[in-house]
Amino acid sequence: MAVALEYAPPSVGLPGGAAGKGAYLLSGTFDGRASLFRAEMGRAGEAPTGFVKVHSFLPPPPPSPSPSQHNSAATEAQPDGILALLISAQRDLVVAGSNSGLVSAWSLGQLSDTPLATGRQAAGAGACSLAWCGNGVQVLVGSEDGVCKRWEFKQRTGGARSQRQPPCWLDCLETAQLAHDAQVMALACSAVTEPPVAFCGLSDGTLLCLGPAG
Repeated sequence: MAVALEYAPPSVGLPGGAAGKGAYLLSGTFDGRASLFRAEMGRAGEAPTGFVKVHSFLPPPPPSPSPSQHNSAATEAQPDGILALLISAQRDLVVAGSNSGLVSAWSLGQLSDTPLATGRQAAGAGACSLAWCGNGVQVLVGSEDGVCKRWEFKQRTGGARSQRQPPCWLDCLETAQLAHDAQVMALACSAVTEPPVAFCGLSDGTLLCLGPAG
């Protein structure tokens, strides 16, 4: 399971009334859904009194198992659960990393069931950590195979787009193999330096600094 929090200022148009301002909670579960909740606020200075469900995002289904995997009970029993989440009102984005290694992104304002973009972080290894990279529309993704990738959202231009194609796509800018026997469990990226600096926490307790990430 994964959770993410965001506060939407009054200037950002989000669903939920009053121009969408307020606190939002994003919760991902092992059934593959990422659910968005809006906080019901009490009086000024008090904690939220509850949460109201606004929408559920559902990533595309994982790829079918190969013939060699078809008879594996463990493979068939494992759902494509959500391992990591990001939410940003300023970027108008919700990003989810799934157990299958798929990275999916939706518009926070439009709340469409169709992802804006998807990318394959790894085959057979979950995308288990996410972090915004710098101030733009880039995201760092860490996976269970010890790999960290830097992705960028890019708009599709020119030519006809089929209804099944999302309006933008994820372009992999960099790939770093951080470990062969450890998972990339946590990511953080500093926006105060230019270019930004990324930090990675591995499952064996190692903390790595990747230097400039932009």
